[in-house]
Amino acid sequence: MSPASSPNSASRARPAHATLRRAVSGALTPDAPLLTHHQKAEDGNAKLLRGLGDHLPQPGGSFDDWHWLTQLNQARAVAFGIRHFRSHTPYCMGTVVWQLNDCWPVVSWAAVDGDGRRKPLWYALRAVYADRLLVVRDGALHLVNDVDQPWAGTLCLTRHDLDGTVLAEE
Repeated sequence: MSPASSPNSASRARPAHATLRRAVSGALTPDAPLLTHHQKAEDGNAKLLRGLGDHLPQPGGSFDDWHWLTQLNQARAVAFGIRHFRSHTPYCMGTVVWQLNDCWPVVSWAAVDGDGRRKPLWYALRAVYADRLLVVRDGALHLVNDVDQPWAGTLCLTRHDLDGTVLAEE
């Protein structure tokens, strides 16, 4: 992993938008004084932007874009790591979510913010901790089945272009 996409920069995000609106008076901008007060990491906003790396666009001038992209990045980064570890079953049989919730509206690893609102990470965790999971790793498909019944069926793979055009099916 490059420093630009390290877990420290990619696995943290601001609270839900409604929580920010409640906690912060005035305009919401990445460098607003009250938002800066709730950002406890040194060079925190720059770390959030570096965490987007090359896999998500840099936000334009809109706070909403900046907020959404950093939350999406947190959800994708943490889910990627958990999928990877789960794909190594039975050698790796689990992961630990370090911080489920916050006690106040701050940039953090939490999946639930200080007002009890779920961040996108919460939904990603719900999906990645499903009893059954398909993971593509090292060019191979890995199946994770944490239930006591066999998993049988037909797998249909479709590869899409970024615009949704089907490139291949198998």
